[in-house]
Amino acid sequence: MASGRLQIVRSLIPLLLLCIVILSPIWSVERFIVQDASGHVNTSFVMSELLKGNTFFAEFYQFNSIFVPNSSGHWVMVLLLQIFSPFVVTKIMMSLTFIALPVSAVWLRRQVVGDNGSFTTFLIGCAVAFNWFWLLGTFNFLLGLAVCVFTLGLYWRWRDSMNTARCCLIVLMIAFVYFSHLIGFMILSGSIIFIGLFAKKHARPKRVIWILPFILVTIVLLVLYKISISGGGGEDFYPVWRSIDDPNSVRSWINQLIAVDPFVLISRRTLPFTDMDSTILAVFSPLLWVCSAVVLFSLRTLYVGRDRQIFSSERLAFLLLSLGLMTLALFGPDDFNLTNGGLLRQRLFLASLLFMIPLFDLKKLGVSEFMAHCCLIFVLIFQTVAMWEFALRTNEETRDFVEAASTILDEQKVASIVIVKDKVRFHAQPTTQMVNYLGNNRNLIVVDNYEMGHNLFPVITRDDEMRKFILGFTNSNILYEKDPREDFAGDINDLNFYLSTNSGRIEVMLLYGRSDAVEGVLAKSFDSQPFYTTDNVRLFQRRK
Repeated sequence: MASGRLQIVRSLIPLLLLCIVILSPIWSVERFIVQDASGHVNTSFVMSELLKGNTFFAEFYQFNSIFVPNSSGHWVMVLLLQIFSPFVVTKIMMSLTFIALPVSAVWLRRQVVGDNGSFTTFLIGCAVAFNWFWLLGTFNFLLGLAVCVFTLGLYWRWRDSMNTARCCLIVLMIAFVYFSHLIGFMILSGSIIFIGLFAKKHARPKRVIWILPFILVTIVLLVLYKISISGGGGEDFYPVWRSIDDPNSVRSWINQLIAVDPFVLISRRTLPFTDMDSTILAVFSPLLWVCSAVVLFSLRTLYVGRDRQIFSSERLAFLLLSLGLMTLALFGPDDFNLTNGGLLRQRLFLASLLFMIPLFDLKKLGVSEFMAHCCLIFVLIFQTVAMWEFALRTNEETRDFVEAASTILDEQKVASIVIVKDKVRFHAQPTTQMVNYLGNNRNLIVVDNYEMGHNLFPVITRDDEMRKFILGFTNSNILYEKDPREDFAGDINDLNFYLSTNSGRIEVMLLYGRSDAVEGVLAKSFDSQPFYTTDNVRLFQRRK
C-alpha cells in the first residue's frame, strides 16, 4: 500500500512541475488581465455587495433568475473575493480552469481504459487547455467542460452498478454543469444518454431505467432555462453560419474550417517576442501540431488493433460521440444568434478532442507516439512563450488604468472607449474591458460591463432601458483602426448615437488611445478637457 502511494506521488511530480512552468507567466506579473474575466470579476464583486445589502448597487442592479446558467464561476469568485484582491482572484481562476481540463481528461481515461497513458493524457489535456476561451477568461464554460468530462467518467465507472445515491450525485453534477454553461450541459446530458443506450443487449434494460432520471432533469432544466430568459430582449433562436457568405463558395467553406481553430493565442502571422509578419508562420500554428498528434495517436491505435476488434461496442460510443461533435464543429452553425450565446463550434471542437482520449492505445511508446509527444511538447512550449509575452505586455498596458482609478470619485457611473490602433496581436485584448477592475472594492457602477447588457448572467440592471443601452454601447465602444474586418467609421457613428442618448447614464468616460474622430464625438457630451491625463488614459466628466 505504501509503495503504491509512493508511486502515485512520484508520478504526480512531473505533472506538478509541468503546471508550474505553464502557469508561471500568470503569477510572474503584478496584473495578469484577460478580456472577459474583467467583467466576470466585476459582476462577482457586485453579487457580493448585493448579498451584503449595499443600497448603492441595489438601486442599479438586481439578481437575475436563479435558473440562468453562466454562474458557477461567478459564485466561486464571490467566495474568493472575500479573501483575495480582484487581481489575485483572476490569477487563481486562470490557474484553476487550466488545471481542471487535463485532470478531468486523466480521470475519464482511467475510468474507461485503466491505469495507462496518464502522462500522455495529461499532455493532451494541457494542449487542449491552452485555448483562447481560457485566454479570454471564460471561466464558466471551462469549469463546465471540465466537470462535464469528469462526470462522464463517473457515469462510466458506475454505469452497471448504479444506485440511488450515485444517481443523485450525477444529477447534482449535471446541475452544476448546467449552472456553468449551457453547451457543456447539453454535451454532458446527451453523452450520458447516448452511452446509456449504447450498451450490450443484456445490460440495456437496466441502463435505460437509470438514465430516465437524467433525461428528466435535462428536460426540467431546459424548460426552466427557457422560462428564465423569456422576456429578456434576446433574439429569435435560429442557426447562423457567420463564416459562410456563399454556400456554393469553396473559399467560404475554407473560412468556415479555419474559424473553428480554438488555439490561437497569438496571431498565426507572427511568433512570440518578434515583429515577424508572414502567412508562412502559420506552420507553427498550435492547431496543426495538436491535429498532427491526434492523427499519430489514431494511426498507432489502428495499427495495434489491425488484427482484432479495436473497440468494444461500448467504447464505440466514444468514437461516435467524438466524430459527431467534430462534424458539428466543422460544418455546423456558429451560434443561434449572439444574444443566445456564441462560439458554439469552437466549444464543440474542444469537447470532441477530449472525448477522443479514451480511444487511443497508449500502452507502449512507439515511433508514432514519440512523434506525437514531440508535437504536444512543441505546443506547450510555443503557447507558454506566447503567454509570457502576453503577460508582460498587458501588465504594462493596464498600468495607466490602475493609476487613474483613484481620481474617480465614488458613487458615479463610469464607462470606457478603447481605441485599438495596432494590428490585433493576441486573441484577447485586456484593455477593452480593463475598466471593470476600476469598479471593484468601491461604490462605482461600470456601465460598459458587457454582461449587464445580456440576460445570460447572474446579475442584471433593474432598468430594462439601461440594459438595452449597455448592450448597444458595448457593441460600439471598442474601435479598431487598422482591422479591415471592422467598420471603424460605422462604429464611430454608432458610438455617436449612444452617447447622444446617454441622458446621464455615464458620468465619467475613460478614453484609452487617441483619435480626432472619436474625441470629436466625445466632446458633444463630455467636457472638452480631461480632468486626468496619462500617455494612454484620459478621464472626461460629463458636461452639465
